[in-house]
Amino acid sequence: MPFFNSELLTSGSGTGGNAKLTIYLRLYLVRRDRIEEINPRPKQDDGRDLEVVPWGTPTGIGKAYNFAEFKQKVKEHAEGFWNNTNFWLVPPPDYRGLDYPVGNPKMRPNIECKFKIVWADGRDDAHAIIDCFCPIRPHRYRPYVSHPAEGALGGHWTCYDLVAFPGDFVIPGGKECTVNVGDPLGNMTTKTIRCDKELAHEAVCHEVGHLLGLDHVGQFLKTPACMEELKKNSVTGNGAAACYRGPTYPDTENIMGAGDKLALWNIMPWASRVTSHTGIGLQGWRASLAKTLPPKTLR
Repeated sequence: MPFFNSELLTSGSGTGGNAKLTIYLRLYLVRRDRIEEINPRPKQDDGRDLEVVPWGTPTGIGKAYNFAEFKQKVKEHAEGFWNNTNFWLVPPPDYRGLDYPVGNPKMRPNIECKFKIVWADGRDDAHAIIDCFCPIRPHRYRPYVSHPAEGALGGHWTCYDLVAFPGDFVIPGGKECTVNVGDPLGNMTTKTIRCDKELAHEAVCHEVGHLLGLDHVGQFLKTPACMEELKKNSVTGNGAAACYRGPTYPDTENIMGAGDKLALWNIMPWASRVTSHTGIGLQGWRASLAKTLPPKTLR
């Protein structure tokens, strides 16, 4: 289960007279300058300790990264992505709990999905505690977040994780990928397109998705290749390359895959919380991706 707070503001407090559901994620980022300070100690693929440099010291690519600036940009990047999803939740037709005003005509608002990072005061105040450090070079260590048996979430982020390095992920399958075309409720078919391109993948926005409770796209869609990796190792299997890929090209481009795109299934953190705030189940709710979604006028 993810850890975060949420707030539902009603009676037209959102955009255009809609309601607004905001998720608040309380993060505590810890500056780590030496390998001995990091627990668990990060390892290279060959099992040796990862070589790190102190924040503010030039790395192997000749750039010095500032921790305070990194922390500020984590908030800017994560909010810039997850606070601007254009996700909306549309209430069931028979649910009146959000209708306003008391008289007629009434308005039935939709729920605008928003996101904010809040800096925790300390470890006991955090939903997630992230050790942040600088490896000598990019690509030598993958960031992650984990779910300990109890307490707040933990994880490792690196100074490179706000940079989308070209070639971080490459679409599999040579030069061909499968995409869906047509109406998903009618004549949808598939076709093959060229897809021999590299995907830019910004790790922090992806990792924040995990902190909100989202799995990798292959795990969510239960692709055979990802399920096979999970059979091999139920703890680390979802980190295999196969789990970053979906059955179609847009699936692989998802923020929880190897890219930076959104799909309606990424609305699940807000959908799970709307049931807590309204006291009704998800049956009858609809999800929408739209820049604007005016409230419904009831006569």
